[in-house]
Amino acid sequence: MPQMIRRAKASDAASIASIYNYYILNSSTTFEEAAVDEQIIQSRIIAHDRLNWWVYEIDNQIVGYTYAT
Repeated sequence: MPQMIRRAKASDAASIASIYNYYILNSSTTFEEAAVDEQIIQSRIIAHDRLNWWVYEIDNQIVGYTYAT
C-alpha cells in the first residue's frame, strides 16, 4: 500500500473537487454553499500556485488534500 504526500497539480482537480464537494454538501466545515466542479478547483490551484496545495495518495489514489491561504 504505497502512500505519498506531494504537491498538487492542476490534473488533480477532479479528485480534490470530489473530496471537497462531500464536505460542501454534508457538513458546515466550509463557507461554500454549492458544489464546485473540476474547473473551479483547477483554476484555484493555478491562480494560487504560490500557496502550497498538497495531496495525500494511497495506492496512487488521492484520499486527502490541504492548502495554505
